Amino acid sequence: MASDEDLVMWVLDWESEGVALRLVHGEWTLGRKGNALNFPNDSSISRQHAVLKVGALEHLDRIHDRPTFTLVDSKSRFGTFVNGAQIPENVPVDLRVGDKITFGAKSTVLVVSYVRMVARISRIQKANRRRLLEGCKYIGMHVVSDPIPEITHCIMDAGNFVATEKILWALVHAHPVVSSDWIQAVLARDSLSSDLPRCEGFLPVHAADQAATPSYLLDTRRCSLYNDFIVVFLVPTSMVALLQAMGGQVLAAFCDPSAAHDADVLEALAASKRTPLVVFPGNGNELTQTADALSASAREWDSSVLRRLHALRGHAFVMHHELIASILFTRPPLYLSDDSLGALLHQAAPPEPTKHESASASQSLSSFVAPTPIDSYPAVDLPAASEATSIKAEPETLTDSKAAVFAEPEPAPKRSLWKTPQLPQLPTALPTTPPPAPSPQAMSPPPARAEDPPMVEDPPVATANVAWTSKKTHKAPVKLEDDGPVAVVVSSQLVVRRASVPADAPTVRYLPRHAESPAVPGARNFKRFKKNPVPRARTLITRYLNEMPVDQERRRAFEKQQEALEEQERVAEALFESNMHLARKRRGA
Repeated sequence: MASDEDLVMWVLDWESEGVALRLVHGEWTLGRKGNALNFPNDSSISRQHAVLKVGALEHLDRIHDRPTFTLVDSKSRFGTFVNGAQIPENVPVDLRVGDKITFGAKSTVLVVSYVRMVARISRIQKANRRRLLEGCKYIGMHVVSDPIPEITHCIMDAGNFVATEKILWALVHAHPVVSSDWIQAVLARDSLSSDLPRCEGFLPVHAADQAATPSYLLDTRRCSLYNDFIVVFLVPTSMVALLQAMGGQVLAAFCDPSAAHDADVLEALAASKRTPLVVFPGNGNELTQTADALSASAREWDSSVLRRLHALRGHAFVMHHELIASILFTRPPLYLSDDSLGALLHQAAPPEPTKHESASASQSLSSFVAPTPIDSYPAVDLPAASEATSIKAEPETLTDSKAAVFAEPEPAPKRSLWKTPQLPQLPTALPTTPPPAPSPQAMSPPPARAEDPPMVEDPPVATANVAWTSKKTHKAPVKLEDDGPVAVVVSSQLVVRRASVPADAPTVRYLPRHAESPAVPGARNFKRFKKNPVPRARTLITRYLNEMPVDQERRRAFEKQQEALEEQERVAEALFESNMHLARKRRGA
C-alpha cells in the first residue's frame, strides 16, 4: 500500500476478490442488489446498505489536497463498521487511507486507498480547456504547470504531432501522453470496478499516422539514451535537464564565460571516458534552425561562445534540433560534418570592417578637380569620405605596390510606376542679345467671340430721291382634293369633352386624415374607411372629376343611381351602429 505522500483518486480494494473499485465525483450506493456497488453473495448486506460520497477537487494546483470521501449508513439491518467500530445511522463519517470497511458478518472487507494523478496540459484549445478542467476535478486529477516529480500524465488535444517542452519532458520521464478524450472516458466507464482506459488507445495522433510521425508511446530506452555521452552546452537551454534525465553528463560552459574556464572545459573532455558532444548554439524553441534563426541567435551570443566554438573544433558537434529528434525517434544524435560546421562558423563570425585607402582615394579624385596651388589655401583637416562615395580597396599583391582603387557604381534610381512629365530644360545662362521684336504685319487681330455680333457699318443712303411703294396682297386659292374622302362627324357616348375648370376650384383629391383639419368643400374622399367589404356599384364606374359625358340623360341617370346607393349605404351604417350599441349594452348587462 502506498503512503500518504505518494498516494488523487479514491480506490476501494476488495481483497477477497482482488477487485479495485475506482471512485470519481458523485454519490454511490452500496448494497446487495440494484446499486452502484453490489455484493449479492453476502446475505448480511441489506438491499440498500450504505452510501459513499466523493467530493470534487477545489484547487487543482495543490497536489497535496484531496477530495472529500465519506460513508453514510442507510439504516441497514446488520450495521456498517469502519475499523471494527459500528458507525451511526444517517451520519456521514470521513474515510482516510488505510481504513477497513465491513458489513454485518464482516465477510466482505473493503480497504480505502488513494492514487494521486498529476497532469500537465499542453496546447489545449480555449474551447476545450474548461471541459477538461471540469473533468479533472471529477476524477480527482491535479493540474500543474511546473515540471515536478509527481507528474503522472501529459494531456493535449488530438491532432498533428507537436514537440513542445512539456511533451519532451513526458517522453523522457516515461509519462503517458494522452488526448483530452481520455478524461471523458474515465468518467464514462460502465462500472466502477472497470479498469481505467488504456493510454495507448487515446494517443493524440491516430494509430494510422504513427508510422510516418514520431511516436507518443512510452519507450524505456530513452532513460539511458545518453549514458555514453558528455555534452557541452555553450548557451542556456531547457535541454540540459532532459539530457541529465536520460543519463548524460552535462558541462554547462555558459556558467563561466571567462577565458580561463576554456582550459577547464578542454581538460574535462579529455579526462572523461564518455564521447564528447558539443551542442552548436541556436534557436532552442524550434525544431528546425534556418539561416535567419541562426543569425538572430548569433547576435545574442556572449563573446566567449564564438571563441569556444573554434577551440572545440576537433570534437563532434550536433545541432539543437537533433537532440529533440533523438528523443522523439529514440536514437543517438547525428553529428555535423566538417563542411557544415565550417559554413555555420563562417555565418556566425562577425563581418570584417571595410578598409578605405585615403591616399589612393585622394589620387583618384584629383583627376576630376583642376589643380590649384597649395599655398593659396590655408591648412585644414580633410573630412572623411562621405557615404555617397565609398571606395573599396583590393588586397595588395606582391608584384604591384600600388593599390588598385575602384569606385563603387552609384545604384540606379528606382523608377516610379507613375509617369512624370518631361519638362523642357531651362537655359542656365542669360542671353547676350535681346530677342527680336515681332513685326506689326505678322500680328493678326484677335478672333471675335461667338456671342458678340460682328460690328458692320452700313454705307450712308441718300433719302432725298427715294420713293416708297406698297405691294398688294393676294390670297392664294385653296384647292381641295376631289379624290380624298370627306370628313364625317359622328356623335358617340364614348366621346367626351373636357369641361372648363374655374381658377378658384379646389384641386385637392383626397381629404385630410385628421378630423380636426377643415375639409375642402367640393372634394371627394376616395379613401374613406369602408365597413362593408362588398364592392359598391359606384366603385365599378369610371368617374372623371374634370370630364363630362356628352349624353346628359345618361349622366343624370348615373347620378340618380349613385344617390340611391349612397342612401342605402347610410341606412346600412345607421343599422350597423345601432346593432353594435345594443350588443355593447347586452354585454354590460
